[in-house]
Amino acid sequence: MLMTSQPVRRVEIPKKMILQTVAEGQHLGIPAGRKLKEGDIVPSTYYYWLKSKDAKKAGDGWLAADIRELQESNYWAYGAFRMTEALKHSGKCESINHKRIGRVMREHKPNAKARRRRFPKDYYKAMKSNGPKGQLPGQRLHGELLRPPEV
Repeated sequence: MLMTSQPVRRVEIPKKMILQTVAEGQHLGIPAGRKLKEGDIVPSTYYYWLKSKDAKKAGDGWLAADIRELQESNYWAYGAFRMTEALKHSGKCESINHKRIGRVMREHKPNAKARRRRFPKDYYKAMKSNGPKGQLPGQRLHGELLRPPEV
């Protein structure tokens, strides 16, 4: 038996998901108008979304080229934060966010390949030659702090 006392609930699908499925359907030959009617979306919304999506991809091409150029000149050692500062310093981008730089670096793969040292090379050489109890650059032994000054 079919109970009709309960109302049928309609599942709310996010608009972005509908727009993506319409775009995929157009590649397969399904007309956009039919899908947009099913999703209760106005066609102008779909075409605006499509245009802005393409513009964003095309707009990051010049930025990716600038990032790649800076990475090559700096031995692939810059991450998103340092790359942002380098672009601002070079005058190519006056106001740009580090999050956008990070996204472009992830999408276009000009990521940093070299790891930065935590300490300078001299620190490691001193550690090796003096041993764990020897005087290291920028380090005092505990006993020197507690000993009264000699007069």
